Amino acid sequence: SALKLRIDAIREDSKDPGSVQLAEESITVLDGVVGDLRNIIRNQASKYLINNGFVYELDRFQKQLSVRNKTELSISVSPNPTGLDTPFGVNVFRIIQELVNNSIKHASCLHINISLNQIPGELTLNYNDDGIGFEISNESNKGMGLANIDARVRLYAGQYTLITSPGKGTSYTI
Repeated sequence: SALKLRIDAIREDSKDPGSVQLAEESITVLDGVVGDLRNIIRNQASKYLINNGFVYELDRFQKQLSVRNKTELSISVSPNPTGLDTPFGVNVFRIIQELVNNSIKHASCLHINISLNQIPGELTLNYNDDGIGFEISNESNKGMGLANIDARVRLYAGQYTLITSPGKGTSYTI
């Protein structure tokens, strides 16, 4: 806010049209950064998911990505899922975020499909992208994101399979 006020003061006090234009462009960029930060904070704040509900926040996440990326994100969720407006659901949501972010950042994919299917006592997350895939055995491909996914799945005694190879996209079943 202080930075925006200072840039605004420069814009108002300046007699140079170039400086005024630069200040206006800077305010526009700053407004974008502030908006992005608010989205990041909201996505990381568990209280929103628990208060608003898993399905609502997942839908919001999908809409947010569709506006900002060329990747099409398709999500389907079993009707009336239970137990997702809890810390368990927060972990599932974080897994989905990590998978989507990895695909957008590294996979050059055009489509991501996610389905959450629930039967009593079990939740299955199927995730697929049509990206470039990667070599699983290559240690350089095992970054913090994949380690976080693994830790979150094991936290709830879950299991997952990862299927990928160069040129073949990536699929997870959790």
